[in-house]
Amino acid sequence: MKQLLTAVLSVLAIAGYAQDLSPKKNESGKYGFVDKTGKEVIPFKYEKAGYSFHEGLIAVKLDGKYGFIDETGKVVIPFRYDDAIYFKDGFAQVELNGKSGYIDKKGKEITALKYDVAFDFYEGIAKVRLNDKYGFIDVIGREITPLKYEDGNNFKNGYASVKLNNKWGFIDKTGKEFTKFKYDYAKDFNDGVAPVEKNKLYGAIDKNGNEIIPFKYRFIADFEGGLAKVGLNGREGFINTRGEEVIPIKYDAVGSFENGVARFRLNGRWGAMDKTGKEITR
Repeated sequence: MKQLLTAVLSVLAIAGYAQDLSPKKNESGKYGFVDKTGKEVIPFKYEKAGYSFHEGLIAVKLDGKYGFIDETGKVVIPFRYDDAIYFKDGFAQVELNGKSGYIDKKGKEITALKYDVAFDFYEGIAKVRLNDKYGFIDVIGREITPLKYEDGNNFKNGYASVKLNNKWGFIDKTGKEFTKFKYDYAKDFNDGVAPVEKNKLYGAIDKNGNEIIPFKYRFIADFEGGLAKVGLNGREGFINTRGEEVIPIKYDAVGSFENGVARFRLNGRWGAMDKTGKEITR
């Protein structure tokens, strides 16, 4: 039984499940990796190392170049990049000669290294920047939009807000612009609704671009679970996705809901409430 247990633990360690390694710098300024007990598992020889393993790999620097190793110390992606970021959703940003792009976990460059900045993938799409203009690429490196936007947010729930000619609108995952670019700012879609700003007041639109909540609020937070925190006339409360006032806009301040409970301050008094606005004790 003892031999079987030892063999199982050995297999798990090789697979990277049992070691739980952390980077550490020694007195000589070199990085290596230790396990939970502080035992050296991967030698102290690297000039730089990432904060932790992501998707089984970590970026390390050796002889002035970055590559990736696994939790056994095996070099998976050779040392050839000037900079490298952790893996997320199967891809990592890398930089060479001042330009950025993406590699997969086999080290294949899925894009030419041509962007000034390459951001993380979200929902299979990544934002990139070149010559101060933003665009979006998919996981095979295809540009789904031209690099023409002045700013933009990551994709969330299938849509991204972008800025063009100093106004904000939305695109879908095909790159189609499905709203007019007329807002001063646009937030994410949640629960099918996105808060947008116009003339320093917030309202909200649906996924057809219809303005379904009037522009009268000082702010509208992202919708979560059908509710959004709003500010009006110096007071705060909650509305639903139809713009109906679910929790009266009467509070000095309200917090976000966590586990169905939100903190509030009313006339200087602090308390907590549920999603119906009923006060509760904690």
